[in-house]
Amino acid sequence: MTGDAPPGPPPDRASEAPVPASSDASSALATPLAPDPVAERRERLRARLRVFQILLALGVMCAIAGAAISVSVAFALRAEVQAIPGALHDVTVIAIARLWVWMVAPLAAWGAGRVLNARPWVIAFSICAWGETMYVMFDLAVGSFRGDVYRSIGYFTGRVATLGLGMAFGFLLARHGRAAADRVKARHEAEAEATRRRYAKWLEEQTSGR
Repeated sequence: MTGDAPPGPPPDRASEAPVPASSDASSALATPLAPDPVAERRERLRARLRVFQILLALGVMCAIAGAAISVSVAFALRAEVQAIPGALHDVTVIAIARLWVWMVAPLAAWGAGRVLNARPWVIAFSICAWGETMYVMFDLAVGSFRGDVYRSIGYFTGRVATLGLGMAFGFLLARHGRAAADRVKARHEAEAEATRRRYAKWLEEQTSGR
């Protein structure tokens, strides 16, 4: 038996083991992912397509509803319109026939301005342009350009003038609708912020009272 001390326990190899790669993977998953430009571009395209479809539907609906209103007004005011003399009679007839573009379409533009994320001039132009396209297609289907679309210099001038008037009214009302929607959104955000502050104050009072 010698005086040498007995050998100690073998070193702990577990402490020297390398850190598993799973921790690196979990830390990588914990970091926020960078935005995907392809997915963002696809989402913007979907949003624009939805706006296009809604404006197309509004233009067609305005043309159909306006035609029904024009027929009703024309029958109701037939005697009064026939009694109007001269050029004023022609202006009145064109105004009644084109009632969809200078009255119905601007109202639709106001509603679209409140809910759609699009510029007011885009809304007004699209609704009026799609409605007018439908009328031109119907006129060309049953007749010709000169006999049904153009007819006369006075009628064609009135048609173009009412189209421009409808776009101008639509732009103004769409801008007004967008401003009203922004005011409602700002009010809701202010109310939500006030509610959050009240809750934070109540929570602070409850915490400090313990």
